[in-house]
Amino acid sequence: ALAWVREMGLNTPGFSSPGWTEPAGLAGILHARGFTYRADRHGPGLRGGVEEIPGFFNVATNLTGEPAGVAYLEHMRARGLSDAEIRAEFRRGLATLGGDVVLYDHPYYAGLQAVPLLRDLVEVAREDGFEMVTLEDIARRLADDTQVAGAREDSGA
Repeated sequence: ALAWVREMGLNTPGFSSPGWTEPAGLAGILHARGFTYRADRHGPGLRGGVEEIPGFFNVATNLTGEPAGVAYLEHMRARGLSDAEIRAEFRRGLATLGGDVVLYDHPYYAGLQAVPLLRDLVEVAREDGFEMVTLEDIARRLADDTQVAGAREDSGA
């Protein structure tokens, strides 16, 4: 799959394993192929961070349906929640997580079946002071934070 992505001229800097399943040594393979981040860690409250390879990052997906990181909106619907209840639950999730929040859902459901609700959630996030960014933007922030922390360590601060 990685070779196909590059052969098609797609220059995406990140990768996510299907079904949260990654083989051993994946970070090294991705890094060697020019990727700068992956998004395979998931679960409530996780934060992104540096991988075992300097300059390679893991962007954590931290707002999912639980257990086991299922699609957020589908999970809320399966629980029988109304739009208003989902908005309230989403707002609580944002407040609890703070910082970078990465929501996981399926493109078919969230992008076709639940578009009005997804728009509402984007508006809730904006009202609560969040901005919409790409995973690549989050990986860049992780890189910048790592450089700042490294500079502090070098200066003895």
